[in-house]
Amino acid sequence: MQTITYYSVHDVFTVDGMGPETVIGRFGSEEVAKEYAKDRGNYKKDAYVTPHTLVICSSIEELAQAKKEELKQHALSKLTKEEKEILGL
Repeated sequence: MQTITYYSVHDVFTVDGMGPETVIGRFGSEEVAKEYAKDRGNYKKDAYVTPHTLVICSSIEELAQAKKEELKQHALSKLTKEEKEILGL
């Protein structure tokens, strides 16, 4: 499994700011994305920069295992410190 983090630069290109978002660039570095976003938004404001994580699996089994681990981590994140201690985690 390979995990890639990238940053998209996007903005809403309507007067009222309620229209669809348009991606105007994707970058591997947050600094470069922010530099590109400068003055590229509506009314010469900065466009938005959003981080994304892309997971590439080489098999269906690998994807199923990754989903299972993601669900496990989500469940564990809901436990308090005391609950984790009681469970021996």
